[in-house]
Amino acid sequence: MTTELSISPDDGQRLLRLARETIVAAVAGAAPAEPRPEDLTDGLQKPLGAFVTLYTLDELRGCIGRMAYDRPLFRNVIDSAQSSALHDPRFEPLREEEIPGLRIEVSVLNEPRPILTLDEFDVNQHGIVMEHGFLHGVFLPKVAREYGWDKPKTLSMLCRKVGLPEDGWLDSEARFKVFDALEFAEPPR
Repeated sequence: MTTELSISPDDGQRLLRLARETIVAAVAGAAPAEPRPEDLTDGLQKPLGAFVTLYTLDELRGCIGRMAYDRPLFRNVIDSAQSSALHDPRFEPLREEEIPGLRIEVSVLNEPRPILTLDEFDVNQHGIVMEHGFLHGVFLPKVAREYGWDKPKTLSMLCRKVGLPEDGWLDSEARFKVFDALEFAEPPR
């Protein structure tokens, strides 16, 4: 059963606060604080995935997610925030002096569903998961929009991300899933 992708704006703000508090603690070497029980609304306890994206000076500074649908959304946000700050292999761990200029986005994801053909992938709406043998990669829906990519360009760049030739998406061994996402973002700093 797929969980409805419905999070209130207030819950979105709670998720952003939770991500920021987690990042501040992680950079200081402390364990993330547990959310107060009164902050754990029904929305934050839904079994939804999450990505936390970090920006400094409008440049990507980290982006990691948890697509674990057997645990509550708030746990996926805590884990994703900590990993984005400290463990994104593309970047050095975030430093304390970067936190004041840090802008955080939280993407809330429903569980990906397999598609039989790429005709089911709407590049303007869906995020996409590609699997090819042991390789896999994910693009959030916002990636194609932000770069102005069409469907073939998005699929080619996803292949590059997972380490395949850019036309690897045409391989009959490639498998795809799509998902939707709700985006919550802090205002520019």
